[in-house]
Amino acid sequence: MHVWPWVVTAIVILYVLGQWLMLRPTPQEQHRMKLREAAKDLGFQVRLRKAPDWLVGAPIVVAYYALASERVGLLPRRDWRTAQGDWLGIPPGVAPENPDWSAWRDRLLGWERDQHAVIFFWTEHANVQDLPALKRLGLAVLQL
Repeated sequence: MHVWPWVVTAIVILYVLGQWLMLRPTPQEQHRMKLREAAKDLGFQVRLRKAPDWLVGAPIVVAYYALASERVGLLPRRDWRTAQGDWLGIPPGVAPENPDWSAWRDRLLGWERDQHAVIFFWTEHANVQDLPALKRLGLAVLQL
């Protein structure tokens, strides 16, 4: 008869502990948070947004990493991967054999350059150590 209060207390503790554990980010979410913080430290503006209509075969929400330029008046341009996974072209100012392009071409869904920045759309499947190559790639695109 004195066992029931302990059983009820144990159930309540397990319930609260379970709810607390569900609030913690998963390892994949923790990795993405570290990736976004590292990208911000490199000068990227990081956002999640609905995929643009021109981005063929992309998930509904994509990561948006923008690298601003001090130059104003860049000519707008965009490129994306086709449904077969091929690129329509390569970013201007980037040679096909460029190691940064080689490292990122399969990770990016598309990129866009507007008058003030270059924007990369991707699914964040990379390591923090890979981000400097993305920045170099962005700077090459902004040089034109």
